[in-house]
Amino acid sequence: MLLADSRDPVSVSDIVQALAVTGGSLNWSEKSPLLLPAPLAPAPSPAPEWVSRVEEHLRDKRYADAVHFVLDARASGTIAPDEDLTGKLVESGGAAAASKLVSAFARFPCQKCGKGTDPCAICRGTGIRAERVVCEHCIGSGMIRFDFCGGTGLGPYDVVPITLRYPVLVRRAEIATTQAKSLLAWPLPSSEIELVNAVWNFNKLLAVMEGAVSAAGLLAAHDSRIADGVSVLWKNCQHHAEHLEAAMRAALLKLSEVCGSITQSRDSGDSSIAVRKSVFYERLATAPTFRGTCLHHPFLRATPLS
Repeated sequence: MLLADSRDPVSVSDIVQALAVTGGSLNWSEKSPLLLPAPLAPAPSPAPEWVSRVEEHLRDKRYADAVHFVLDARASGTIAPDEDLTGKLVESGGAAAASKLVSAFARFPCQKCGKGTDPCAICRGTGIRAERVVCEHCIGSGMIRFDFCGGTGLGPYDVVPITLRYPVLVRRAEIATTQAKSLLAWPLPSSEIELVNAVWNFNKLLAVMEGAVSAAGLLAAHDSRIADGVSVLWKNCQHHAEHLEAAMRAALLKLSEVCGSITQSRDSGDSSIAVRKSVFYERLATAPTFRGTCLHHPFLRATPLS
């Protein structure tokens, strides 16, 4: 009785009967009443070695090292071009690790410039052209947006792995809009140098938003699944861009006032330049667009899906 109660669910006699019904085969068929145990699920494959290396960098807050490691591993073929980087990290270390890698790429600085600027080639970085007029291209600052990164000071999207590009550009836009809110909450400074720096801070955030919108449009052209998200991103960036541009125009008007109030204690040459700057900044502040200057961001105006 004990043997009968404790026997295996499938006994030898059951197997014999099943073989008789199926003609000697243990394969399941509708004629056979025998239910064989379900096959065991294959064991999950171990995470690639690169995953632990990336996790180590992120865990130790060496975010730039994590980015460099991924870029080097892709260049050497250790990480495939279409590898689902965030997916592998989620499987191994959870969503937090994947989010940190996205943020690391979002904040990764441009490797060819300092802060997203370059000396103006037209005025050779002086802000004043040879004929002693304000350089319109650099708005008299002597600086222009660095071409490689678009003036963002961040690594261009071309270096971001394609599977990370969309979450990275979303994160950059989020960072830029958050910084815009903070920057716009402060009153404008009063000195010429500080006002020029304020204009460039506004301009840099606009460049980040423009870069995100432009890159998102290119991705959406090949992946309709993100079209709705890109549309929301564009509207959000455009909303904040309008406030940044308004603040930029206010700063330019204040620059006009500051330069116009230069006293005659300076020599006539400096006073003459100050007057020209005053006229230039007022004209620029009230112009319909910033076309022809380093403050122009046309891609923020056009719908990215058009």
